[in-house]
Amino acid sequence: MAKTVEIYSDDLTPEAQERLLRTFETDQDQENWESVPSAVIEREFDDPYP
Repeated sequence: MAKTVEIYSDDLTPEAQERLLRTFETDQDQENWESVPSAVIEREFDDPYP
């Protein structure tokens, strides 16, 4: 069984948001990061009820 966490731009601190924008040489108006996650983390777990 896998569990997934999606991280959106609004979940980041203002400093991390600014660093992300600077790194990709973009701005909030050019991105759709409020509807598309910046990162998706998935981890596999053993099913406790096989």
